[in-house]
Amino acid sequence: MHAHPDGDAHEVRFVADLLPVVRARVPGPRLGLGDRAFCNLEQVDRFCAEGDHGLVRRRRNASFEPDPTRSPQTGRDTAERTSTEAWGWPGKRNDPRGRYVRQITLERSGEEPIFLVTDLPDAACHPASDLLLLSMSRWGIERMFQQVTEVFGWQALIRGSPPATIFQFAFCLVLYNIIQVVRSYVGAAQRRPCGTLSSEKLFYDVQRELTAWSVLASPATTVAYLPAWCSPENVRARLHQLLDSAWTKRWIKASSPRRACTPRAPNVRSHTSVYRILQEHRQRAGKQPCTG
Repeated sequence: MHAHPDGDAHEVRFVADLLPVVRARVPGPRLGLGDRAFCNLEQVDRFCAEGDHGLVRRRRNASFEPDPTRSPQTGRDTAERTSTEAWGWPGKRNDPRGRYVRQITLERSGEEPIFLVTDLPDAACHPASDLLLLSMSRWGIERMFQQVTEVFGWQALIRGSPPATIFQFAFCLVLYNIIQVVRSYVGAAQRRPCGTLSSEKLFYDVQRELTAWSVLASPATTVAYLPAWCSPENVRARLHQLLDSAWTKRWIKASSPRRACTPRAPNVRSHTSVYRILQEHRQRAGKQPCTG
């Protein structure tokens, strides 16, 4: 995680800072996955450094020069939609920053095509259907953000400063991970897919039990209790013991009816970040003439 006090800062500018941290923590080779905002030669080069690879969604207005010596190939994705693979260069072939890539185009009925660019050229080793499925999984990030804001009390902030907001968000990500672990154990015990269980309802019950614990046990008792479960093996055993028999139908996620597609409204910017408001206020205060 790389955070900045300006909540409206574009994440692309922080890739150079974040990738060395990821590489120090995650053994390679790694595959960097990015949306259209990351579609430029500089970011692709960053993803592909140190033996890593990249898979980036190409902007529709970004150019691609096909390799005239290699014929395109057609195929199907997991939803039986037509996909086309072509090899060539993003931008122009003679661009010194150019990199030989494979472009995968997925045609979608009633929607704009999806263009993916990757430096993995071998279609047999890395099938287009797999890379398309991986790219589609990015939508899980958006769902995670939605759950974090809806489930973990973001209607109220612990403080109004940008650093406090960053801390609150990071803490909520930890809570999200914990609830996903609880949901996985409950789902496995009930032989039920995790997607059918409500994170919100599970968190509500976990929150009630933690509230009861804080009332009945002192902080010193809690600190003394925790070391007994500090190893991964003990944590797993304890979770099985607690959650294998825990069940209520209230945890089943309510089914929501499919909503009809509506035309997307124009993207009109109507918000800003606290950081920018404070910066503008300080600048105005510094320019005010001295009086008195």
